[in-house]
Amino acid sequence: MIMDVSPNCDCHDENDEPILPNIGMLASFDPVALDQACADLCQQAEPIRNSQLGDNLAKPRWKLQSLGFFDEGKKYQTVILKKKDE
Repeated sequence: MIMDVSPNCDCHDENDEPILPNIGMLASFDPVALDQACADLCQQAEPIRNSQLGDNLAKPRWKLQSLGFFDEGKKYQTVILKKKDE
């Protein structure tokens, strides 16, 4: 589940408010494809305004880095089973 994404590891006492909206639930038999899909969806999401991520993205020369789990040419398929509010 991709929800309440925080700027730091959940183990940090000083953790801040979520930086991304709740995205949903993902599943796969391939853990690498699942991790890549989660990372891709998070990078495509609009950051929550006034969150640490939203504030940092406004800074010059600050950008997100791709995790690059997959080798060139390897792909995964995203299937939406049910969309919220539809």
